[in-house]
Amino acid sequence: MNINSRKLINEERAKYNKGDVFEFVISAAMVARFTDRYDDGSAMALTPQSVEDVMAQYFAGNRQWEVDEGDDQVDVVLFDTAALPGAALVQLNTPGYRGSKEVQDMVKSSITAVKRGTIGDLADDVISNNRPDNVVIRPVGTLAQSATKSDVDVYVNGTEVRRAGISLKYETKKETQIAQFSGRDSVQSLRSAFATFGIEVKPALKVVEKAVSQLGGVYTGRDDPLIQKDKAIMFPAVRSVFDFVSKKFSGNWLSNVRNAATLADGFIKAGRGQEEDVEIIKGSGSKSITFNRATFEALKRGLATSAKNKAIIWRIGQEGGNPKIILVADGLEVFSIRFRYDADSNKDKTQYRVRFRTYVQTGKELPAFIERY
Repeated sequence: MNINSRKLINEERAKYNKGDVFEFVISAAMVARFTDRYDDGSAMALTPQSVEDVMAQYFAGNRQWEVDEGDDQVDVVLFDTAALPGAALVQLNTPGYRGSKEVQDMVKSSITAVKRGTIGDLADDVISNNRPDNVVIRPVGTLAQSATKSDVDVYVNGTEVRRAGISLKYETKKETQIAQFSGRDSVQSLRSAFATFGIEVKPALKVVEKAVSQLGGVYTGRDDPLIQKDKAIMFPAVRSVFDFVSKKFSGNWLSNVRNAATLADGFIKAGRGQEEDVEIIKGSGSKSITFNRATFEALKRGLATSAKNKAIIWRIGQEGGNPKIILVADGLEVFSIRFRYDADSNKDKTQYRVRFRTYVQTGKELPAFIERY
């Protein structure tokens, strides 16, 4: 290998995105879930080694697996990574990196996510349905995801209609962003986020409009001291909107079961957009939780019960200095809406302009809340 080639590989490794790595790893786990079979077609136990075997075969040049167990037909599973950026694949092509704690935690998280549920059921059906099926497992890649909430698509016998769409979130912290409303218009960002939950905040936005008119809004970099001065103007205005919500949309409004259903539907819509087949898999360390139809139904039941019991409130807080409002039910944090002050650069990074982001996030105790219902 010449010096320039080695330099290129090192540069690619430096640019890899952890989200793209997780897409590859969980896709490899899906391949193993389809292909690792006993003679009668029943699924073998999914292990870290079985996922590593798929990854190793992939980097040895294999992209396609044939499965003849389970029936008299041969099923074909294609691992299509064309949309994944090269940086992640270059990084993963190193056995040492695949054996690292970072990747092995993803492997364990992926196994938990795919051994049962939608992917597990689909795999078992395909392998034993007495038909020759063609399966395509296709990670979308973070750069190509603008038109979909899904990060990994699974197709069977044609790519016109996908059989499963998986939205991935991999974070070490307990709260996970599932949607964002961003732009240079802070009023629209806030209004759109709350509208998802059936909450109209227009009466509270005049103070935000006034704050925006006082901002510098143009910076030399993300460490420009002017940003902190502008945040000191903006954040109190945003907190006043959160205060408005916590007062006007509390009490009788929150205890109304219909409004509780609207909050649950808003969270679901934020998570999967208009794609009703999308499931959300959140990986955190070596663990994972799947938000699917059953999970969302449990959320609805839980919020309805909390509303009947008048055990649901808003709580104002902050995260990293950024203001947020948290929905708390049965004493557990279910989800939050967080406002972030950001700045985007021009192409040559000589100038940065303000950009506002309003996030919808899972609550740190959402899994515990769902388990109750």
